[in-house]
Amino acid sequence: MDETLEYTISRGEAFRLAALTQCASTDTARPGLTAVYFSEGQAWACDGHVLGTVKLAKVNLAEGRSVDAKTLRSALKRLRSDREQRTLTFESGGLTVRTGNDSAFLPYIEAEFPAVGALIPAAYNCDSPAPAPWVDHSRLARVAALADDGDKSKLRNFTVSIAWEDQMKPVRVHSVDYGFLGLVMPVRVDEPVAVDEARAWSL
Repeated sequence: MDETLEYTISRGEAFRLAALTQCASTDTARPGLTAVYFSEGQAWACDGHVLGTVKLAKVNLAEGRSVDAKTLRSALKRLRSDREQRTLTFESGGLTVRTGNDSAFLPYIEAEFPAVGALIPAAYNCDSPAPAPWVDHSRLARVAALADDGDKSKLRNFTVSIAWEDQMKPVRVHSVDYGFLGLVMPVRVDEPVAVDEARAWSL
């Protein structure tokens, strides 16, 4: 990327972008999945079990770019303020996040972010029907958190819906305010009694 592209995002978008970093992998052996990927008006993150997305309509990059999710979260947290807007500047070598006079520079990750359609398979790869599929609630919570933009006045309407079309597909998570938030892969469990019910929900 030779040209510099600067975009302004709202405080709510920055809040949701910080939540998206929780959907990225922490496995350094898969650097492409430890990133948040920006492309064509959306930001994506995935750890192989959870796929999350945040729409950033103004951030319309023709050429996708990735930055380390953990570093991005730290930058957004450090630059948190009551200001309504943040600036994202995509330039040669990295992304600059700016609030007022404060800024943080994040170098791009060279590892390629996999094709979004290939991250979570269209079909759940197991026997048909799946033996006692469950959904890990902590994974589901990470995706549902993408509907929270930090506006305390809207907490009463903080509503998401989940849809499981059949046992062969991932759970789809939607928000009234933001539409499609992401996907969560079911957990394949042959012996349901062996599952810690505090960590998994049966659907």
